[in-house]
Amino acid sequence: MLASSRGADLVPILTPIITLIALRALLSASKRAPVPTADGSIELRYGRGIVVLGAALLAFTFVLAAIGIVARPKDIGEGLALGGMMLFFGAAGLAFTAIGLRTRLDVSDTGLRLTGAWGRVRELAWREIVGVQYSTALGYLRVIGPNGYKLSVSPMMRGFVPLLDLLEKRLAPAIAADGVTKARTYLSRMNAAA
Repeated sequence: MLASSRGADLVPILTPIITLIALRALLSASKRAPVPTADGSIELRYGRGIVVLGAALLAFTFVLAAIGIVARPKDIGEGLALGGMMLFFGAAGLAFTAIGLRTRLDVSDTGLRLTGAWGRVRELAWREIVGVQYSTALGYLRVIGPNGYKLSVSPMMRGFVPLLDLLEKRLAPAIAADGVTKARTYLSRMNAAA
């Protein structure tokens, strides 16, 4: 067996506490002011918590590798389980790190420009926006353009609340009201829970 039962009784107690602390830290970034840029636009980015989470997952991958070296798996099942966990946590760590470092939303007088973690750029001019929705299932604000073209913005991005204010200010109430209201309701529920 790779793990001992020592400390196993603490897992059910510590898991919800750690989850609540992490959730509160990640959502606190949404209230912070967005980063102003040299050209007068604002830039929404993920807070440091996402990068720290990615780094922690990558570090955990190395811990699993060390466990595999020191306490050699007794059979093929344990080896496959350890390899699967290393693959999962390593991939998740790389993804969170890339998302935290590279994803950004630039908001300017002309519109919105979203750069994804893998370099994909999506743009919408203010005049092209036909709707704003909030998906509670996915946890994203969707700014909708022509032909169903969508920009998805996470509430964990620094400056999310100021973005909601800007959407209400720049767009007609019929376009922005429903999505912005749902996003604010979601944020207030999450902050109350955390």
